[in-house]
Order: sequence, then C-alpha cells, then structure tokens
Amino acid sequence: MIPISVCIIGKNEEKNIERCLAPLREQDFEIVYVDTGSTDRTKELAAKYTDNIYEFEWISDFSAARNYAIKKASHNYILIIDCDEFLTDIDREALEQAISDHPKGVGQILLNNRCESGGAQVIIPNRLERLFHRQYYHYENAIHEQICDVRTGSTYYARYEAPIAVDHIGYAGTAEERRKKTERNNELLFHEIEAHPDDPYNYFQAAQSFNLIEDYENAYTYYKTAFSLGPDTANPWVYVMASNLINVCVQLGRGEEALALYLPVYDSYAANPSFLSSMGSLYLDLEPPRPLKAIVEFVKVLQSPVSPDGMDYSAVALYGMGYSNELLGNAPAALSFYQKSAEKNYPLALQKLSELQGQSETRTIPVSVCIITKNEASRLQECLEALKPYPFEIVVVDTGSEDNSIETAKRYTTHVHEFAWCDDFSAARNFAAGCASHDLIFPIDTDEILTSFDWNGLQQALQTHSGDVGHVKRLDYYETKDGVQCYEVMIERIYDRRYYEYRGTVHEALVPITDAPYASYDTSIVIDHAGYLGNAEQLREKAERNLALLEKALATDPDNPYIHFQIGQSYLLMRCHERACEYFQAAVELNPPPEADYTRMLINNYGNTLIDLDRPTEAIRLLSYYEHYDNCMDYLCMIGLSYMFIGEPLRALPEFVKALTASVRDSIDPASPSYYVGYLYEFFGKTDIARTHYQNCGDYAPAVEALKRLDST
Repeated sequence: MIPISVCIIGKNEEKNIERCLAPLREQDFEIVYVDTGSTDRTKELAAKYTDNIYEFEWISDFSAARNYAIKKASHNYILIIDCDEFLTDIDREALEQAISDHPKGVGQILLNNRCESGGAQVIIPNRLERLFHRQYYHYENAIHEQICDVRTGSTYYARYEAPIAVDHIGYAGTAEERRKKTERNNELLFHEIEAHPDDPYNYFQAAQSFNLIEDYENAYTYYKTAFSLGPDTANPWVYVMASNLINVCVQLGRGEEALALYLPVYDSYAANPSFLSSMGSLYLDLEPPRPLKAIVEFVKVLQSPVSPDGMDYSAVALYGMGYSNELLGNAPAALSFYQKSAEKNYPLALQKLSELQGQSETRTIPVSVCIITKNEASRLQECLEALKPYPFEIVVVDTGSEDNSIETAKRYTTHVHEFAWCDDFSAARNFAAGCASHDLIFPIDTDEILTSFDWNGLQQALQTHSGDVGHVKRLDYYETKDGVQCYEVMIERIYDRRYYEYRGTVHEALVPITDAPYASYDTSIVIDHAGYLGNAEQLREKAERNLALLEKALATDPDNPYIHFQIGQSYLLMRCHERACEYFQAAVELNPPPEADYTRMLINNYGNTLIDLDRPTEAIRLLSYYEHYDNCMDYLCMIGLSYMFIGEPLRALPEFVKALTASVRDSIDPASPSYYVGYLYEFFGKTDIARTHYQNCGDYAPAVEALKRLDST
C-alpha cells in the first residue's frame, strides 16, 4: 500500500480537531499536525490521535506553514486536510490505482462545502487539488495558497480525481463570523497585493472574500481589477472569476456591463460550464429578459464535460431551463425542468416546486378515460365496472359493434360516440381523445381491467409532472405449456392531448406534437390485460387481423424498424418463430434507436426466439447492445441463456447474477434470474447454494420442480 501522510495546520480548533482527526486515524494514515499558536486545548486533543505534533511560529504565511508540515512528514505522498474538514468517504483500492496511474499528477478530492443560502443549509460540491508527491510540488502564496511545481512555480500540471470526499464547514456560520473571517483574510491579501500589485490572483481572492459576505461593490472592484490585469484563461480560477464577476454584476444591476465585457472574449471561457451557467443566468436577469439566449447557454452546460472545478452545474442549468420556459409561457416544459433540477436537490428548484404545489394542492386535475371497442360487450362491462368507483370522465367510442356494446356503454356514461372504422387504431384513439371534455387522457382497452388505483396519488403525480407522459403497470397474461403466466410491462397511457397524439395504424404509439422535450414518469396504476389469453386459433385470428394492417403500413414505409418489430410480434403470438425471426432481424438491421422502449423489447424477443430455435450463437451477437441494456433483467437473462446454450456456463453465471439487481424489467418473471443462478450452481455440483437460490424464487414453477428434484436425490 502506498504510504500517505496527512498534513494539517491549525490554530484554536478545539471544537473541530477531533472530528477531523478521528476518521483519518481509522484509515491508517500518518497524521502530521502543525499548530500555529493555539491558546486552547487543540494540541492536547490532537495528541489523542497522533504523536506527530509540531509548533510553527506564525508569520502570516499559509504556504510557509503548509510547507513546514510537508517537511515533517515521513512519506512522500501528501494529503492536505484542514481542521474544518472531515473525511466522509474514501476508496483505498481505487486511490492506490489513481496514484499509480498518475505518479506525478495532483489529485483533486471532492470537497462538499456546507453553506447557508436563504436561511437554508445547502451543500456546494467542489474539487480541489490536495494530493501530491512532495518531490514535485509545494505551496506558494501567503494566503489562498496554491500547489505549484517545485522547479518552475507553475500551476499547470496533470490533475486527476482522487476518490476521497470531505465535508467542509468553513463557509457555514453567522454573517458576523463570515465577516470576521473575511477581515482576517483580507489583511493578508492586502499585504500580498501591495507586494505584488500586478498579480491578478490576489485581487481575485480579495474579491472572493468580499463576495462571501455579500459586499458586492468591493467584490466588483477587485474582480474588475483582476480581470484588467489579463489573467491566463487556462488557469481554473480564472473561470471561477469570470462566472463570479457576472453574478456580482447581476446583483448590482449591471448586467449589460457584464454582457459587454464578456461577449468579445466569450470563446476564452466557453468551454467551462460554470461560465456558461452564469451567462445563462445573466440573460435571464437582463431587462427585458432574453430566455431564448439563456436556453442556448444552459443547453451548452448540459452538454459540457465536468467543470475544471469539479462541480456539477447541471442542476443550475435545469433550473434555468425551467425558468426560461416559464418566461416563454411553456408551463409543462418549465415544470419538467424544475422537477429534474429538484431531483438533484437544487434549493431554488425545490422552493419553486413547493410554491407550485401550494398553488395547486386544492385543484383537482380532471382526467378522461377513453375506450375504443367493437363487439366486446361482456368485456366492456367488466372494464367499465372497474372504473365506476373513480371520478373519471368515461368516453366510449364504438367502431362498428353488432352486439349490445353501445347499450352496455350507455349504462355507465353519456359520452358514447360512433366512429367509422378505417383500419387505423391511431385515428380511432385520437377521435376518442377529441371527444373528451378534459385534456388529460387515459386510454384503456376493453380487455383491460383497472385493479389497483390511488386517485390522490395520481393527482399528485399529474401536478408534479404536468405535460409529461405517465406509465402504468400492465399485467399481461399468457397461456404457456406450464399454464397461465403473468408478465409485467410499463406502458405509456396518461398524456395531455395538447402535446401528444397517437400515430401508427396498428400498435399505435404516442408521439409529441410540439417542440417540448419528451419526459415520462411512473404511476402506481395497475391494470390486468387478458388480450393474450385464448387458444391457438383465437390468438392466430387476432394476429392475422393485426398483420393485415401492419403489412399495409409496411408497404408504404418499408424502412420503419418499428413496423418490422410489430410484424415479428404478431408472428410470435401465432407461434411462428421462424417468421418472427425474419422480421426481428430486419428490424435490427434498420438500426432502431437503442433508447426506444420497443427496441429493448425487440432485442430481448429476438434473442429469446433465436434461443428457442436452437440458434444461440446468433443470439450471442446481440452483445453489441450490452452497453445500452446492461441494467435490464430480460436482456441479461437472454445473454446468460445464450452463453448456457453455447456451452459456456462460467460466462453465463455473472449475467444472471447481475440480473438479480437489474432495475429495468419488461416481461420476464422476477424469479427467473435466481432460478438460473441456482440451476448453474446445481450444474457445478454446489447443491447447497443452488437450493438457496431456488428457495428465493418462491412459488416459481421451475424452481419448485428443482427443489423437488434436489429433495429426491
């Protein structure tokens, strides 16, 4: 293990020192503590954790104290920690590897700065250079010291992320405490400025101190001076200064001045998400605001790599996108971006969502359930009966029934309409939505029964995800050789007709009709679906009806992978596996987008069909999709089965183990991965382990049979 010395300097830190040193000792670091003149119990408390305690006569020079501590260390690799910082996370194995990979680099640790904003405690993450080899680096500058190359004094060196996280409370405290800290720092900084009047770094740090106590006029003056001295834009702190000067100008109502200052040199800073985020905020604070300009900057932030300061500005950008869309009058998009920002715990987004919830908590959002039907009176009655307890508007559209479907529907709703069937399910769906009184549409088919529903939960989801598409859980029942089995799928079902409509003559899909970005959410709604039940002849008739429409659609759009996929699905329903494979293969060759839900189902069904046809060597080629679906239980099990059937059980086992914790599941039984893990351990002769995995499957039929088999031997 690479030995590391942690070097700490401090003065009168008795309230922090033990909290700082305790987690460091647990890591078996050498701890070097240098005291700069404490008059409290700091040294006494530090002695409980280390024998390496030294005294240093304070000479108003932090770098001198740092370098003295470094010299007292026994090891070459130095980790710098302050008394008001506390180790919260470290990966020693990864740290060893990082140091080995960057022996002459400088490691950046994650510093979680605990601050106060608007009376609330917030955490602002940052990355700072703190880990290095003392043969190559030391500290320079009396205050706000920097790690510099020993030979050249340069701050240009290779940086890498060290897997170390610490909490920093130095920015917390009352306004008076922050003011006193600023005065102490500035006393040193003014000496440095006097000694080095042409060094922009010291002016920058003085401005930072004033900014900390919200003295924006002085901060503005010192930022401007630093900027006028022409600092090298390759320095990471220059990007921070650029962003902060913009923010100070906004605070002082000088946004136009900031804009005039930075537009000519925009390209110098445009690779930094901190600067781009500040520019986006600047456009929103101008009078009048320029939300379209702001969106451009925030989009660049979301597309940018991590900032040189290690901070993630995506939460700020998402909030800015929300506010921009709110100014543009696009409320659904605004709410969606606020929600995404709030998921990252951005305080302003959390506050905004709280305000919006307060405005709408007494408002009920009406929902229309839309049903299209034909000659299914008995199923329609069962479907409508399940909906009756809830305050939905129910719209039934009949497409040419010859039974008493219309009469049945009229017993439950006055909104019954007729539609002349034109071999187009989307046309019928959209007609039904057009007949509704409300914009929120919930389509249900007559062979679906609402089984689990929470009206209040749906209301909360609709208010939080205005304009987004809601998924419901559908339980599809199939008849197999082992009896009726149930598979869970999440499907798009709740949408706002102002932003989405159905397209596709059969196996129709929701598509956006505005430029608002697509966003979805899951609801707690559960429906039973019996449409796949029936004997082989009934399923064949249903599939043939669908095929006629699909083949007609394919004739006009032969390069559409979705249509090929749905034709394959129809043949699969008819148990024509060879024909299904032909269309699945054609769909794959047309390169469907991997992020589409149907593509994931396509790959899973194609692979499993190939396995059923005893063609696992072809199925294993679908490993090319691994990076997209490595968190999908169905896909991982399909790959595992492919390895099993080509005779590579040792490669199959890790896939099933990984599937145990996969968070995405389409149709596979959740007990399947555990069953296959048990099966492979049984194959390897590890029957005790196999039994445990079989038992974890509950009443899953193959596992029950496997346990009987083990009990009989």
